[in-house]
Amino acid sequence: MEHFTAVMAEATLRAEDAGEGHIHPDLNELWLWHALEELEHKSVSYEVYETIGNSRLERLLAQPLVVATVLPAMVASWAWLLAGEGALTKPRDLAQGLRLMFGPGAILRTTLARLPLFGRRDFHPARHDTSELEERWRDLLFGPDGTLREQLRRTS
Repeated sequence: MEHFTAVMAEATLRAEDAGEGHIHPDLNELWLWHALEELEHKSVSYEVYETIGNSRLERLLAQPLVVATVLPAMVASWAWLLAGEGALTKPRDLAQGLRLMFGPGAILRTTLARLPLFGRRDFHPARHDTSELEERWRDLLFGPDGTLREQLRRTS
């Protein structure tokens, strides 16, 4: 699950419109912060897993289970949101949503394409360096002019 969320987080932060979003700006900032946080700790769960065993067979078996758990939940959540907005019966909204999730360069499509890396014998999340991306988003969100700068706890 952690690999799935880290890959999705990276795809979110690399998306050309990551700072704009298709949702309310406050919610978009929350998602961007969460994506950054997922990348910052992407290796922790894996290192615990390595300590207790790390069977490649388990990893290979886990992949389809994660997709079978997360993907339907995401699509169901999206459908629930559309229903709440009264847009579930609007073909244009449905097409746009499907394109945003599964179209070329879309976050879920990118995420699903990278999941097989988890099954490689030499896999470790740290081998995929995202430090520059993390630094860029830390600055955008929390730097001197960061959009979430005002949310930081003040210690004086």
